[in-house]
Amino acid sequence: MSEERMPDAREVPQIGRGRWPVGLLGMLALIVGVESFLMAHDGDFTTLVASNWRLEGAAPAKFAARNEILCYGDSMVKFGIQPKILGEKLGKKTYNFALYCGSAASSYYMLKRSFDSGAKPAAVIVDFQPELIMGNSMNILSRVYPELLSFGELAEMCWKAKDPNHFGEFVVCKILPSARKRFEIRESFNAATQGQSVSVKEKLLASERNWRVNRGAEVLSKYPYFDGQVPTTGAYPAMFWTPWFVEPLNEQYVEKFLKLARSRNVPVFWTLQPNAPAVDAQREQIGYNAQYEAYVRKCQARFDNLVVIDGRHVNYPKELFTDPVHLDKDGATACTLGVAEVMKARLIDHQDGPRWVALPDHRNEPRSIPLEDAMESSLAIKAEQAKVRR
Repeated sequence: MSEERMPDAREVPQIGRGRWPVGLLGMLALIVGVESFLMAHDGDFTTLVASNWRLEGAAPAKFAARNEILCYGDSMVKFGIQPKILGEKLGKKTYNFALYCGSAASSYYMLKRSFDSGAKPAAVIVDFQPELIMGNSMNILSRVYPELLSFGELAEMCWKAKDPNHFGEFVVCKILPSARKRFEIRESFNAATQGQSVSVKEKLLASERNWRVNRGAEVLSKYPYFDGQVPTTGAYPAMFWTPWFVEPLNEQYVEKFLKLARSRNVPVFWTLQPNAPAVDAQREQIGYNAQYEAYVRKCQARFDNLVVIDGRHVNYPKELFTDPVHLDKDGATACTLGVAEVMKARLIDHQDGPRWVALPDHRNEPRSIPLEDAMESSLAIKAEQAKVRR
């Protein structure tokens, strides 16, 4: 039997000495490649709401310090308060920082970023829609919070909500685009297998232009097909859930918003934006409006810098709406003129008067300032693209 020879140390493969972990590096390169691809093609794997939160989140640092009237809130303010009109009537530059589906938390952090950027506003406008502050925004808006908030802001919000699970999810989604875009990726893949596309790239280009030319606001085109009725499907039934209440986290952030403005001696104009008549008629009947109003009045009693502009009973006709809650360009003009009248009396004419004011009706006043609406923005983008292709 031949003798077994012990291998020389020089003949044994040296593991982990001087060799790169090729497999790990390959995996990291793949991750970076996928994540970079998703960000480079953001318009193909996103929603308009998510893109609005991501893009507008940087707006306070760019524009807040250069404007005197700052607007916050949700789509009701984004569509319904037009800075060009308000600025002309008040003689003060105005910018609209409201977000699609904006929450109390998003409004607070946008206001804080505005102050952090050096803003010294003469006044702020805000709305807190009752159906939005009634809901659990941590669940409803989990897709978009990582688009807007920093890690520190996410940690603060989750701490206040006593919700570490959401914080873990938000951190992963903030780091990895593929995590926060997972639903859009799936939808895009399913559409592609059927030869279709769900990309919002073209719509987003038109929306970005519209926000830019309208100082952060969006101007909705006329929509003659709205019949004035409230659908019984989708999110609309939530507009009538009773008893109405404010969700605890939202209540905390409404208070933080008002406290922050008061700490800077800034007047707050809380607008109860107009709805189509059918909405408020039903809300009045079931006691929804009364329950929400009691909450707003409780806030006003605690903050002497708070003026409420109540547009719930202005009764604009259905022709000024695109759906049960959103004003078109003519409705937004009328609403903004009414808000401007109330603010002028306070800020320019220094009148005291009541701090709960009905929205003045300016529906018949002609538009003196041209506003580019969403359809016009879309046509302008298509014209620009046609020039490039020539």
